[in-house]
Amino acid sequence: MGKDVPLLVKINSEDFVEGGLSLFETIWVCKRLSAMGIDAIEVSGGCREAGENLMPVRRGIKKVDDEAYFLKQAGSIKEAISVPVILVGGIRSFEVAGQIISDGKADYIALSRPLIREPHLIERWRSGDRFKAKCLSDNQCLDAAYGGNPVHCVVEKAKRK
Repeated sequence: MGKDVPLLVKINSEDFVEGGLSLFETIWVCKRLSAMGIDAIEVSGGCREAGENLMPVRRGIKKVDDEAYFLKQAGSIKEAISVPVILVGGIRSFEVAGQIISDGKADYIALSRPLIREPHLIERWRSGDRFKAKCLSDNQCLDAAYGGNPVHCVVEKAKRK
């Protein structure tokens, strides 16, 4: 694989449906990708068919226990491969992100919806304001995009009017 551009693969850790991708199968694939020279693997999971509680993008992340919903799977993949693992999925607080890295469950954190609401979230955390991300996890940003609009935080846009 060429090294001019980093090669990143986003993969479901599990589909959470009968006959879908299992964690065992994902680890097998990740080992092969690692051997092929991939630069990093971003771990997600779930699918619409798995239902509201096992979708890749979940609603209602209100407490720390709701965050990082693919952490167990990312940790299992991290133990099996030598390339960096990026964890995405419900991370809303600086403390949870830091704990994931310090525990060695992932090498990097991806913040998708929080950065849609707060593009300068990392700067805020870096400046010492470690309050959790303002993202409400209501998925209105995705609903807007599915409706043909640019991805944006509907709540934040309404506040500006």
